[in-house]
Amino acid sequence: MTGSKTATVETLTAEVRVLMVGSRQVTMSVYNQLDEVDYDDIHPFGRVRPKGDDSYIWLVGRHEASGTLVRARIPASHKAVAREAGFSSFEHNQLCCGADEADKAAAKYESKGNATLYIGNGHSGTGTELATQNRERAKRLRETARAMHDKFLLDARPYWLRVEEAEDLPLIVLAGLR
Repeated sequence: MTGSKTATVETLTAEVRVLMVGSRQVTMSVYNQLDEVDYDDIHPFGRVRPKGDDSYIWLVGRHEASGTLVRARIPASHKAVAREAGFSSFEHNQLCCGADEADKAAAKYESKGNATLYIGNGHSGTGTELATQNRERAKRLRETARAMHDKFLLDARPYWLRVEEAEDLPLIVLAGLR
């Protein structure tokens, strides 16, 4: 074998943070039994990753008032932040779909021009009038959807700032099975 390479072994080290109470390491089972408090009530020691919950960042730390060991969570996924901020994607989508339907109806009525149309429930109007009504309805629905989304962006900002703070905390590895 020509041009062979020499094999070497390297020793690498990594820091693993664990949570100790007295001389005992806190397990995931014990962590799950801790009281859960609001984010504002915890002085976090670090982040914990319970199995299968990526929608939230879980924290462990000291309760600000009592000093006891507690846990808290903050929403991390877009869906979880929206839920916490009170944003309904279902309602927002309904508004957008309603606006699209009103635009389609307006296009249909515009093609009828000045012909008088009877649309049910005792309503009638020319194609042009009905098209204008539907365009106005689409505009109102889109404005409502836009205002709803803008409010969400304002309401969600504190949550995203908390996520940034929490991601800077060290990851704490808890002993035991998840």
